[in-house]
Amino acid sequence: LGLVYFHAISDAVSIVYLLRHIHALYCGDEKILAKPFRLAPVRPRLNPLIFARKISGFLSQLREHRLSARVAYRDISDRNNHFEYFSLGPDVLRALSLAAKNWEVTINDIFLALLLMCCSPFTQNRFREPHRGRIAIGCIANTRNDLGLENPQAWGLFLGSFVVSHETPAGIRLEDLARDIRLQTQAIKERKDYVGPSPERFFG
Repeated sequence: LGLVYFHAISDAVSIVYLLRHIHALYCGDEKILAKPFRLAPVRPRLNPLIFARKISGFLSQLREHRLSARVAYRDISDRNNHFEYFSLGPDVLRALSLAAKNWEVTINDIFLALLLMCCSPFTQNRFREPHRGRIAIGCIANTRNDLGLENPQAWGLFLGSFVVSHETPAGIRLEDLARDIRLQTQAIKERKDYVGPSPERFFG
């Protein structure tokens, strides 16, 4: 069972609940059907202090972005996308969880560090531009818990985002890079910089 949807109408959590509900209808799973589920969008109220802090931090984020390298495309007119899918087996996932615990980072911190390492070969021009020596990558965050939704199965788009950056020098160990990223993500979580108004509040 699969579902294709336009991401602007909902986040992945909403789609998971929808698919579970469809499956429950076919199978007659009363336990799932007993839980309230409505497709009507929920518009949460955003904490004005968090919103004000996010707006005030925009300029500082802009300055940070200007310190990051710009990718040198071979053909700027080529707008094709490439997608590659792979999965982690149980043994690899357990090893990853153990490494995260030993390094005192999250699994997401390790993924961000790995992504920085993968992007490094494509941003070699940063070594020639002293004022753009960092690599910046964005990450999507689930904001359902931060918005205090009354119904955890609420339908809508409850996503935020944040950016981390690093010089990612050649030869840096994954553990060291993940620990550096953890310092950034931990501060972002404490300030809730990733929380913001959902796009539907502007376009819906």
